[in-house]
Amino acid sequence: MPRSLIVATLSFLLVPAAFAQDRPPTAPTRDVSVTYKVLGQGGGQSMQMSTQASTGLMRVESPEMGGYAIIDPKKSSATMVMTQMRMYMEMSAKDSPMGAGMTPDANARYTRKGTETIAGVSCVNWEVTVREGSGISCITDDGAMLRYRSANGDGLEATRVAYAPFPAGNFAIPAGFQKMDMPAMGGMSRR
Repeated sequence: MPRSLIVATLSFLLVPAAFAQDRPPTAPTRDVSVTYKVLGQGGGQSMQMSTQASTGLMRVESPEMGGYAIIDPKKSSATMVMTQMRMYMEMSAKDSPMGAGMTPDANARYTRKGTETIAGVSCVNWEVTVREGSGISCITDDGAMLRYRSANGDGLEATRVAYAPFPAGNFAIPAGFQKMDMPAMGGMSRR
């Protein structure tokens, strides 16, 4: 999945939540898992994003990743879990593949554009403008993003939405996995 798509998507999801009528909720208020198809560049791929409302933690995974990422927007950090290697790597926002998308943009501007139904769930279209550009996000009343399309046509669209509590450990590093430090000058080290 293109890094720029992940950055843009997270940029729109991590703008500080405000529930006034001129801004959508940008963090889910209940546990939700959304499966997306990738639009535009990288089309045909899929990804799943799960958000645990009580902690704000997000889990992002796709068949192409070889694992998943646990994102903590409050700490601007991510943990990449590599399931086949039985390893994980912790990183800050600046080192993460999600990079700038993990830094909320308090200057985002929103314009309401009407309602729609995607994957059987109603949402409101919002034109969103941030430093990285602009696009349209369709966001439910409880803060789940069902579609994001950038000005160049790249984006994500929900194909399935599931509201349910997550199993214990879904947002944790599996037992027995080894920590891998960030590569320094082309090398990797394990602990």
